[in-house]
Amino acid sequence: MAHTGRGPTAEEMAARAQGLADPLRLAALDLLAAAPRTASELAVSLGVSGSRLGNHLAVLREAGLVSVTRQSRQAVYALRGEGVRRVLAALRALTAGEETAPEPVEAPLSPITLARACYGHLAGRLGVAVFDHLAAAGAIAAAGDRVEVLAAAPDAFARLGVDLGGLAAGRRRLAYPCLDWSENRPHLGGVLGDALLDGLLERGLLRRREGTRALEVTPDGDGLFRSLVLLPSPDVGPDASA
Repeated sequence: MAHTGRGPTAEEMAARAQGLADPLRLAALDLLAAAPRTASELAVSLGVSGSRLGNHLAVLREAGLVSVTRQSRQAVYALRGEGVRRVLAALRALTAGEETAPEPVEAPLSPITLARACYGHLAGRLGVAVFDHLAAAGAIAAAGDRVEVLAAAPDAFARLGVDLGGLAAGRRRLAYPCLDWSENRPHLGGVLGDALLDGLLERGLLRRREGTRALEVTPDGDGLFRSLVLLPSPDVGPDASA
């Protein structure tokens, strides 16, 4: 087929469309529209095996619909540009019989995007908010690939259930900024990060969701985090991804 040079060819557009022509791939794209996710998180959310999903993710990558980056040992998938999001919105409008696509709205946070365990420390939107809060309170300061513990740390951490007395790093780093894959900003890692998550769990401010790395904010935690302006404004969606 002749190409006019003014845009993509029909074959190239068909290749993109073929990437969308599967219910499982569309469901994966819908999840990624809410937030980037690892392959294992997508597989659990969709209820399919990793190997089956891997074939579909390969099709989406080849079609240029998703991108993949490495965060530590995990591959994190995301929509490749806002154009994909607009196509999904247009498909929904077309399926619903609407003549024009609705204005895009911010997708609700999934539980794993709001709060999750990253190894032994708190990650997600809440983890980043806690990091920012501790920095603003003069408890910590990021310094390159490490975090300095400052004079205000005992009081600031005590409000979050962490007693810094006797806490020692040993062979591990005491504290460092760990890049959060869903927020692309740091949360608190290291021995201090582990102690923070342990303290929040022990005080009943957070609880683990069985079979997933997502963490649930308890009513007590909701009161504390809102008083410290740590909870994000969007409502959490019903999807408890792993």
